[in-house]
Amino acid sequence: CWLKNMRGFQWSLLGPLYFILASNLILFIAIFITVTLSLKGLNSEILQRTQTLEDRKLIRTVLFKTMAQFFILGCPWLLVLINCNSIVLEIIFMILISQQGTVIFVVHCVLNQEVRQQYKKWLQTLCLRKKPTTV
Repeated sequence: CWLKNMRGFQWSLLGPLYFILASNLILFIAIFITVTLSLKGLNSEILQRTQTLEDRKLIRTVLFKTMAQFFILGCPWLLVLINCNSIVLEIIFMILISQQGTVIFVVHCVLNQEVRQQYKKWLQTLCLRKKPTTV
């Protein structure tokens, strides 16, 4: 760690770090259980009909987003634990932490087809509003 080990000062970093990692793990487990139970409830309704490719794609998408969220928020903090006074690991940590919002935007917005369609509609209406003015 880049903090000095004077008079328990390391806990000023490790305490919040363990709290963040534990919170992320608890939230991941809670979300995973909730999604699994919801999908099981849907499966009882879906048993009436055959499971389509769209249903499977939805399940994979939800699980992918859950896993991505867990790794985006939790894994960069693991670099703090393995940091052995390495400036390279500190820089990687800062880059990963600073880009969390960008990665969350990509996972939840850019990779979502509905959101992409809305952006296309918005850009089309924005471009159509700009009519050339004649002088």
